[in-house]
Amino acid sequence: ASATANLSFEIRDYFWFGAGYATYKAASLTVGAHLSTRMRFAYAYEMLAGFSKVANIGSHEVCLLIKLDNLARNKSK
Repeated sequence: ASATANLSFEIRDYFWFGAGYATYKAASLTVGAHLSTRMRFAYAYEMLAGFSKVANIGSHEVCLLIKLDNLARNKSK
């Protein structure tokens, strides 16, 4: 079993950043911004915590979040 803890901060409903740690010894950093009322952009980087002899490149993640709820209801008005 594993667990993950994350902490994030949002600045004026526009920009956010955060960090996390997982029990499988991985740490992550995340940043993001609101592009519009329905779109958000985020970037995350995860790397192994601690030092090992194996090369640790880490992983990158880019997200585009699009809010679709109430889309049809708003068009009918």
